[in-house]
Amino acid sequence: MRIKRLSSTGNQKWRFVLAVLLLAALTGCTPGDVVTAGPGTLELKFQLPAGYHLNALTTSQVIWEVDGVVVQTTAQPEMPVTTLEDPLRLPVTFAVGEAVTIAHLNIRYCTDDQTRCIVAKQDLQLPVHVAAAGRRSTLAAAYTIVPP
Repeated sequence: MRIKRLSSTGNQKWRFVLAVLLLAALTGCTPGDVVTAGPGTLELKFQLPAGYHLNALTTSQVIWEVDGVVVQTTAQPEMPVTTLEDPLRLPVTFAVGEAVTIAHLNIRYCTDDQTRCIVAKQDLQLPVHVAAAGRRSTLAAAYTIVPP
């Protein structure tokens, strides 16, 4: 399985890969796992390093981009990120085949002492493999935002 980040620095890329591997170890689910055709969910969990928090004075968001054939949704693709406690969940319908879903991140966060605020803009590619009888109906990924 290959998880690809469209825009990255080397260090951030490896931290993303490690976060996905940790998710796999804890839940048994990794992006690229075979999901079953029918109703399902794309799920993305964020984490900030210690000493950082979401900037409550502005809007953070994720815009999902699905192919419309293998992964379809009628939900609004723009989702605000208001907390890091719960993953973002996009209801979808999976059809047999393979596709790549892209999560366009625009996350605004600050140091806890408010001395520095940062905008993280990243595009994450999540491969999707759908079979008539897959192992699960949720495709989950985790991403740790790394300050520059």
